[in-house]
Amino acid sequence: MVTLHMTNFSDVIQNARERARTLLAQYPQIIKNGKVDVEGLANELGIETKEASFEDRSLAGYIRIKQGQNLIMVNRNNVPKRQRFTIAHEIGHFILHPSQSVHVDDHDTAELVHYRNGTSSQATHLREIEANQFASELLMPESMILRDVNMLRTQGKGISEIIEELSEQYEVSQSAMTLRLNKVK
Repeated sequence: MVTLHMTNFSDVIQNARERARTLLAQYPQIIKNGKVDVEGLANELGIETKEASFEDRSLAGYIRIKQGQNLIMVNRNNVPKRQRFTIAHEIGHFILHPSQSVHVDDHDTAELVHYRNGTSSQATHLREIEANQFASELLMPESMILRDVNMLRTQGKGISEIIEELSEQYEVSQSAMTLRLNKVK
């Protein structure tokens, strides 16, 4: 029974990565200068992106899906690399969980909202793990990462130099790049 559960977990993660690859194949124009234009992808998908300051500083962003008006809000106080990951993460929720949104109903708004905060980065909930895996594959596509790692290795670069260079190239944090490199084949 535990094996079946783990297989299902693996399948869920693989599905999230595949969905990101499918989007990249569908919208090749969003890859510009060796990196993914996540705001351009959001626009292609009919999702508006905006920045705001949040009272809760741990809140990185959220997606609101309401009557065809889709909006991703990102915390303007976060560094651009975190904002990019947040947008990719929220696109993941939009693609992977269109009918399973978290309901935040403090004011009886009946809006469907996904929040990205400190808890989501710890990946303790399956939907958050899926959205993180989706974002990782979207921002750091395996095929591009493998190509670039091989090129940097032939130049004699060590792992710390590779992580540093690739995190700058893909505009992601070094910790995100380190996690991504641990998952490539």
